[in-house]
Amino acid sequence: MNETSIMAGTKQEGKRNRSSWLLAGLSLGYFIVLLDTTVVTVALPAIRDALGGGLGGMSWVSCAYTMVFASMLLGMGALADRLGAASVFLSGIVLFMLASVLCAVSPAIGWLIGFRALLGVGGAALLPSSLTIIAETFTEPARRAKALGIWAAVSGLALAAGPIIGGILVDTLGWQSIFLLNIPVGILSWLWTRANVDFPARKPTKSGMDPAGQLAGLLAVAALTSAFMEGDDLGWGSPAILCLFAASALLIGLFVWIEKRSGSPMLPLSLFKSRVLVTGLAAGLLINFGLSGVLFVMTLYFQQLHRYSAMETGLAFLALTLPMAVNPMLMSRLISRFGAARTIGTGFLLACTGMLIQAMLPADAGYIPAGISLLLIGCGISFILPPLVSVVMTAAPQDKTGTASGALNAFRQLGATLGVALPGIFMAASPDLNHGVMRSLLLTGLLCLAGSLLVFRYLGSSSTRSS
Repeated sequence: MNETSIMAGTKQEGKRNRSSWLLAGLSLGYFIVLLDTTVVTVALPAIRDALGGGLGGMSWVSCAYTMVFASMLLGMGALADRLGAASVFLSGIVLFMLASVLCAVSPAIGWLIGFRALLGVGGAALLPSSLTIIAETFTEPARRAKALGIWAAVSGLALAAGPIIGGILVDTLGWQSIFLLNIPVGILSWLWTRANVDFPARKPTKSGMDPAGQLAGLLAVAALTSAFMEGDDLGWGSPAILCLFAASALLIGLFVWIEKRSGSPMLPLSLFKSRVLVTGLAAGLLINFGLSGVLFVMTLYFQQLHRYSAMETGLAFLALTLPMAVNPMLMSRLISRFGAARTIGTGFLLACTGMLIQAMLPADAGYIPAGISLLLIGCGISFILPPLVSVVMTAAPQDKTGTASGALNAFRQLGATLGVALPGIFMAASPDLNHGVMRSLLLTGLLCLAGSLLVFRYLGSSSTRSS
C-alpha cells in the first residue's frame, strides 16, 4: 500500500510538472501575440523612413494586424472546438513565425501591411485555443483560476515590455528585429506545448469555420475600422464614411442571419441565452474600451503636453502595466474569498476612480498624480480580466469553450477599436488638448462605472464564486 501511494504521488507530481511546462508554453505564445500589438508602435517612424507610405500607411501597418486578429477570433475559437485546441495552437505558432519572417523581409509598405494581416490570422489561432487548453487541463476551479491568473499576467507583461523592447531593438538592430524576436520565443512555445499537451478526442460539435459567416464578420470589422480610421480625414458626415458605417451595420445583420441558418455556425446564437455569458462579453468590451482609451489619450498627454520621448512614455506607463503583470497571479485568492462578481465589479470601480481623478487634474499637475491615477487603473484592470475569462469559460458548454473564448476576445478587440475612435472624436472637438484629455477620460470613467453596475446587477446574483 505504501509503495502504491508513492507511485501515485510520483505520477501526480509528474502530471503537475507537465501542466506547469504546458502553461509556460501557452503563456509564451500569448506573450508574442500581445507584444505584437504594442511593440510595432515605436517602430513606425523607422518603418516609414525605410519603406515609405506616409502616415496613412503607418496607420494600416498597425491596424491590419488588430483588424484581422479581431475578426478571425470567432472562427478560430470554433475551429478549436472542432479540430482540437492543441492542433490549432501549434499550427498558429508556425503561421505566426512564418508571417513574422515575411514582415521582417518586406520590400515595400504594401507587402508589410499584407504580412501584418497574415500575422493577425496566426494570432487569432493562438488566443482562443490556448484558453481552451487551459480549461481542459486545469479542471479544478482553484487551479484553473490560478492558471488563468498567470496566463492573464502575461498580457500586462507584454503591454509593459512592448514599447520598451521596441525602442531598444529599433535603436540598436533596426525595425526588422521587432518581428524576428518572435522566432526564438515562438520556437520555445511550440516545443514546450507540443511536449506536454494532450490531444483528447473531440466530441462531435456543430461549430466550424463557417466561411460565409467568417467573411461577413471580417468585412464588417474592416468596414467599421476603415470608417473610424478615415473619419478625421474625410469628415465624419461625408458620404464615404456614412456608407462605411451603413455597410458595417448591414454586414453585422448579414452575419447574424447566416449564423441563424448555418448548420455549423462559428458563433452559435444559443450562447446568448446565458445571462452570465452575455454580461461577460459586455464587460470585456467595456474594459478594453477603457484600457485602449487611456493608452491613446495618455500617450498624447505625456508626449504633447509634457514633451516625453517615446521611451519616457513607455516608462511612465509602468504604473499602469506593472499591476496588470503582477496582480493577476494573486487573483485566485481574491476570487475564492469574495467571488468573481465582487472582484470584477471592484476592478471596474478602481479603474473608474483612476480615470475620473486623472480627468480632473490640471495640465501642469506633474507625473506623481498621473502615476497614482494610472496605478488605480492598472490595479482595476488586473482585478477584472482573470475572473472575467474564468466566468465566461465556465458559463459556456464544455464543447463550446473555444467559441466562447473567441467571442470574449472579439468583443474585447471591438472595445479596443472603439476606445481609440471615440476619444479621438472628443479630442478633435475640444478647444485644446487638455480639455480633450479631460472629456475622453470622463467618457471612459463613466463607461467603467456602467460596467461595475452591470456586473453587480447581472453577475452578482449568479453563482460565480467557484469560477
